[in-house]
Amino acid sequence: MDFEEYARWLSGLVDEQRLDAADREVLLEQRQIFDSRRAEFEASYAGKAVGVASGEVLTDDSVNALLDRAEAMDSLLYFERIPESVADPVRVRR
Repeated sequence: MDFEEYARWLSGLVDEQRLDAADREVLLEQRQIFDSRRAEFEASYAGKAVGVASGEVLTDDSVNALLDRAEAMDSLLYFERIPESVADPVRVRR
């Protein structure tokens, strides 16, 4: 989901009164930080869960661990699991 889709989804949650408007803004800020560093995360944290809470980057093998850390910080968390890096291409002999 790109940033605009994410923003619309969060707005829907606000409209349904499932999310506070101020929390929507915090989550959008966290997402912007994540997106601005996405290339770095993809290069450095393949296979890891990476999140942003209170402007701080959190990484772990487990999404639950990220959620626990954000909760301990009393912060909302935007996170994504970074896919494993693509393996070296297979060489085909001709």
